[in-house]
Amino acid sequence: MTALTALTNPVIAGTTTMGETNDGALLNYDPDVRPALDRKSGLTVFGYVLTYPGKEPLYRKAATPFCHGGQVKQNPRANVVMSNPGWYAIRPNGQVVAVDADSEASYGLLETICDLANQQ
Repeated sequence: MTALTALTNPVIAGTTTMGETNDGALLNYDPDVRPALDRKSGLTVFGYVLTYPGKEPLYRKAATPFCHGGQVKQNPRANVVMSNPGWYAIRPNGQVVAVDADSEASYGLLETICDLANQQ
């Protein structure tokens, strides 16, 4: 799934729904955090929103070493390595959690992020 095939989420204004995660949350791209490559770390930073039925949206900032040349590929310049495509999410309390892109929605989010970051 790319940014062009994703659906605009009517629940959270301005976000784009990528689909459902393996645990039942809707995964949304957050355009308020424009994907960008941090040249010093080699990580692409971005934002996303998780929405669980009946709960408040969870806004997350994240960074991935899996964007290179607009594709979901390990960036050889990244200062961290992940064994599978995914990202590091930063929770509001500052805790950093590794997230595997193990659903169609999460992999689609990575594809969108990499494409957008490459357009800069």
